Amino acid sequence: MAAMSDPQETSILTLLRRHAEACTGRIVVGYSGGLDSTVLLSALVRAGLANKVLAVHVHHGLSERAEAWQSHCQNTCEKLGVEFIAAAAELLERDNLEARARDARRRLLIEQVAEHDQLWLAHHQNDQAETLLLRLLRGAGTRGLAGMATQRQWRGVTLLRPLLNVSRAALEQLAALWQLDWVEDDSNQSERFSRNYLRHRVLPLLTARWPATTERFAAASERLSDDAELLNYLADEDFATCGGREETLLIPAFRRLTAARQRNLLRGWLHRADVQPPSATVLQRVLDEILSAQADREPRVEWPGGVFTRFRDHLYLLPEGALDPVKQPVHWGVAQQDIVFGPLHLRGVQQRDRVPREIDDALRFSLSSIQQKGPMQLRPAVGGERLLWRGMHRQVSELWRQAAIPPWQRRQLPLFYLGEQLVAVAEIGVADDWLPQAEESVWRVTISRSGGQFPIL
Repeated sequence: MAAMSDPQETSILTLLRRHAEACTGRIVVGYSGGLDSTVLLSALVRAGLANKVLAVHVHHGLSERAEAWQSHCQNTCEKLGVEFIAAAAELLERDNLEARARDARRRLLIEQVAEHDQLWLAHHQNDQAETLLLRLLRGAGTRGLAGMATQRQWRGVTLLRPLLNVSRAALEQLAALWQLDWVEDDSNQSERFSRNYLRHRVLPLLTARWPATTERFAAASERLSDDAELLNYLADEDFATCGGREETLLIPAFRRLTAARQRNLLRGWLHRADVQPPSATVLQRVLDEILSAQADREPRVEWPGGVFTRFRDHLYLLPEGALDPVKQPVHWGVAQQDIVFGPLHLRGVQQRDRVPREIDDALRFSLSSIQQKGPMQLRPAVGGERLLWRGMHRQVSELWRQAAIPPWQRRQLPLFYLGEQLVAVAEIGVADDWLPQAEESVWRVTISRSGGQFPIL
């Protein structure tokens, strides 16, 4: 391939400037120090965007040279006049080292993206070809074979891959033209990693026979992306028909779909939720095990990334770990405004009680009583607890059952104690003898889950 000419260089810089126009915040660049991200970072500087860039280097700690790579990245950014941040990855205990490193990197990059920022990654055309082959070998469907998108929303963040249609050879020529220095990760040569095996063994053979292999794969991914968009449109229609909300849909309506549309709806739902989909075998278990279970059972299908479960006539899609019970009590005094209990965030505010109870779902305690008897202790339910509720001592488990609280949420909700007396139950209310009098100062407690209001009846 001929050396890259100035017009070709100009076209890439023009492309980056055009993408940057749509970003009103910072451009957060995932900067490993390798060839690809070094070219992207340098191109942004040459495009006059240095003051808009934040380079984030993730230190995985998987190589003896990791400290040297971080120093190289920091020094390069200082020379370029680009803001730099290094973040240390803490790899979760799972079998797939590649997946663990990728997940940790994504998590740390996302943490640096503020409102209006965009996350830019240096994936290129060869990466797309490798992704297509990997997913094909793993039995992926249309959505998986569509590969990586140039731009997409991921966990509320705009993710951009501006070099996705540029070959690695073109990036190498740019690096030579600009006399760039970069680091070489020795793990990229290890063929025990599937992607490296495809990169060093399979793709060179294919390219030797068919020189336009990576371009053809990229074109195929684009066509499959169109097909995936239509499948997502159908999934959205079926999701609405099944009364779908963020984490639930109605099983009776879901059952009326054909098996193919059921599978498509599950995949579309996972796509909407930005959850890494499981294998086709795992998805089939949802149809075989969860749909056939009795309505009073709590079947579940879990994989690294999420879980499907059921409560009554609702199918739930929840993040990994969402079913874990809360095991430890928490002490909470009125001077401490905010507190965390498992997946819940609680906020207590002292105020005069002037809001009509029927239009407000907060828990209200008599402030003077709490100040005299506190601090309060929040405990998980263990069974057998009773609450004085509307003139009767009621089993907490029965109150939650009548309120249609799913079983796993019951294991995560707090019971409010003063000493050994149960004074309130989340999702139910305050005990009769602890309710504030009219116009009395109150301690008003609200509970939220995943950023949304968690209603207290």
